[in-house]
Amino acid sequence: MARWRRDPWVWACLVLVGYQSVAAEEAPFQDVATVAGLAFEHFNGMTGAYRLAEVTGSGVALFDYDGDGDLDVYLVQGAMLDAVPPQKASIPFAASGVPRDRLFRNDSTPGTDGASTLRFVDVTAASKIESLGYGMGVAAGDYDADGDLDLFVSNLGRDELWRNRGDGTFEEVGLEAGLGDEGWGTGAVFADFDGDGRLDLFVTRYVEVDLAADIECYAQSSRRDFCGPSAHPPTRDLLYRNTGQGSFENVSSPSGVASLAGPGLGVTAEDFDDDGRLDFLVANDGAANHLWLNQGQGRFVEDGLMSGLAVNRRGQPEASMGASLADVDGDGDDDLILTHLTGESNTFYERSGDFFEDRSLETGLGAPSQADTGFGVGWLDVELDGDLDLIVANGAVKLPEAGAGEADPFPLGQLDRLALNDGRGRFQMTGGPTDPPLLRVGRGLAVSDIDADGDQDVVVNNNSGRAALYLNRRTAEENSGRWVGLVPFEVREGRPVAVHHAERLWVRRVRVGGSYLSSHPPSVVVGLGEVPASIDVVWREEKVRWSQLEPGRWYVEGTP
Repeated sequence: MARWRRDPWVWACLVLVGYQSVAAEEAPFQDVATVAGLAFEHFNGMTGAYRLAEVTGSGVALFDYDGDGDLDVYLVQGAMLDAVPPQKASIPFAASGVPRDRLFRNDSTPGTDGASTLRFVDVTAASKIESLGYGMGVAAGDYDADGDLDLFVSNLGRDELWRNRGDGTFEEVGLEAGLGDEGWGTGAVFADFDGDGRLDLFVTRYVEVDLAADIECYAQSSRRDFCGPSAHPPTRDLLYRNTGQGSFENVSSPSGVASLAGPGLGVTAEDFDDDGRLDFLVANDGAANHLWLNQGQGRFVEDGLMSGLAVNRRGQPEASMGASLADVDGDGDDDLILTHLTGESNTFYERSGDFFEDRSLETGLGAPSQADTGFGVGWLDVELDGDLDLIVANGAVKLPEAGAGEADPFPLGQLDRLALNDGRGRFQMTGGPTDPPLLRVGRGLAVSDIDADGDQDVVVNNNSGRAALYLNRRTAEENSGRWVGLVPFEVREGRPVAVHHAERLWVRRVRVGGSYLSSHPPSVVVGLGEVPASIDVVWREEKVRWSQLEPGRWYVEGTP
């Protein structure tokens, strides 16, 4: 979001490249949010001041808050930035008319074919969650180890920690837990960086803003436009250590994480240098990305440049927003995708040992993404053929030159994109995940098997628009025997699981963080391609082995 280019000939080429698509009879997903009861519309507080915050949020969490085995949805909301009426006053927030985060309980009913008939119920009031701040990101995790998933919500303003009481209700304990930072929090991930068995918390922060100071930003045509991060001073990220007493200690300074400032948005945790300790990759918007390598004893050093992740292959920092890790090339370690601004490209970093190489051009993921501004991102196996595909939520951050703000005060919509893996590490961009494709201002994105039929679905939180629930169209008959679902007994970010049958081997890792401002469930779905008679599974760290498992089922670690 830091740079904006407007050469009309380049734009014409980018649009043509961006709309190259794979011929398909039917789009692989259907947006069923409305029919399934996921009635949420994001509000960005837009009043005509063109503030950066208006185009930044918000995220989504897929998690099982009530422990009934299915996935519920938490959607982060914006708020008023000024004390004047919004331009868009008809949004159905709540009976009070106040915008707030929303919790939707999954009340789906199992079908005879194994899939569920999706139905979500808004239980925000019953849950006692009253998150009224200007919301950005969300992370789900059991920080107090009581068996119930809690929620951390980052805000433009004071962050919140919603403790799950275990009876369907939550209480806000951010200040007493030491997490009530008043800056601009964005991405967050729960991860045990010190190996003591307790979930710590990493929070990226964006820039320093003063809402009372009306900074004016302009397009090249001299008209007003939304500001970018370079209009504000960058700030420093936060690292919190879990004390085990229901609270957190801010160790940002002694750990070294606070030694560098940057406009942080996305964050993901992984053991990048294979030393047995979790590290953190921060996607910085328009500045070099930070890779914080864990040295043990609570210390981190920044190694983004030497690892190859700070900049692209041309040595340039990009407007990094979303980040997602997965073993895309099947060599056992995880590769990385970062989403970027229109005129740049989404960048694919292939991992080889401790080094990452920009292979965006070779994989075909670079050029077709230049027409879009990518935010939420996730790897998933759309066709259950054993190869990981890519989905990206797109939405512009700068107004178009022609007719800006005349008919639509927020004309930033773009198509979400699906890139299909050909099985040889090359990707082809489709025209969009749904038919017909819809222009939206995509931001947060989370991936999982929401209807429990073996294929993966997607939830997207759209800025100043309705949330989307992309349901995979594959039938239970098509999916039969072509997948296995795995749920870890103990959730640890980056924990590997190996699945193999015949001559094929897949390594997948538990990923709760990543994407953009969003949180995923820890379950792992592995597409198997052909229909095998049986498969073997190994949770690698403890060498927990399951042999001769039947495909087409979910398995929970520690159960028969």
